[in-house]
Amino acid sequence: MAKKKILYLEDGASDMYFVVQVLKKDPAICSNYDIIACSRLDIAKDEFNKNKGHIALIVTDLNMSDDFINKELKQETYGCMLTGWVWLEHYVLADNPNLPIIIYSAFIDVLKKEKSQQIRDRNICFLGKGIDIDEDAYECDDENENHGFEALLCKVKKILNI
Repeated sequence: MAKKKILYLEDGASDMYFVVQVLKKDPAICSNYDIIACSRLDIAKDEFNKNKGHIALIVTDLNMSDDFINKELKQETYGCMLTGWVWLEHYVLADNPNLPIIIYSAFIDVLKKEKSQQIRDRNICFLGKGIDIDEDAYECDDENENHGFEALLCKVKKILNI
């Protein structure tokens, strides 16, 4: 049986490297899930389409290039601050509205202000880069819950029930 997948979209090289390392070092994650790390939206779209039905979780940044967003949707990115959300809303959630998502970004406040109607009642956990700004979602019990990459690892494990 094929492993389920965690799709991670991040265009920042250092964040990409460290998050993937943290996830792959966790025995429960690496034995049960493949990590698909994508640095561009076009690659993430292809991987999402290739792995439909096998993706258990998406982790994404918000602020990234809008080069692979169609012209009509570019204005919704607010100068690229919400490009990750536009991808989620129009390509991912349109196909699978209940897919668990972690938005790991410094621009969560912009998303909540500009897209409050669209994010309401979604299966989304918000985690600010460096600080956890959504204390009620998927609370972690360990001592590392509010420390950057470890907080992300904790959220991933809570959502996947591992």
